[in-house]
Amino acid sequence: MPALSDLLNRFRRLGAPPGPPAAGLGVPARAGASIAAELLPVFVAVDVVENEARAIRDAAEPAARELVAAAREEAARIRADAARRAEHERAAAVAACEADARDELTRIARDADAEAARILSTAAARRSELVARVVDHVRGAA
Repeated sequence: MPALSDLLNRFRRLGAPPGPPAAGLGVPARAGASIAAELLPVFVAVDVVENEARAIRDAAEPAARELVAAAREEAARIRADAARRAEHERAAAVAACEADARDELTRIARDADAEAARILSTAAARRSELVARVVDHVRGAA
């Protein structure tokens, strides 16, 4: 690693201090080898971190595959359970609809029997009057 004075010397002023600078701030005095030497530890550290990251990722892949397989198995179990429950619910709904239909049919039959009994009762009550009217009509026509 270069000394701090070497880094600061790279950015020294080019102009004379009392007057205006000749060209503003200077460029690094030695750009080639010193920059590579400065950056070498950074690149080495990056390589170390990349290798560590690769090792962590490689170690985690089998566990990740196991987690994915377990999740797929759990999803399959949940789907099978849901299908079983859906069939049970469907059967219960059909049974409830059939029971409702039987109840409705029983109510309709009971109402029909009551209406038929009312009609028969009305007919029986009016029969003698109607027979008398028909007999009177036949006698009057003869």
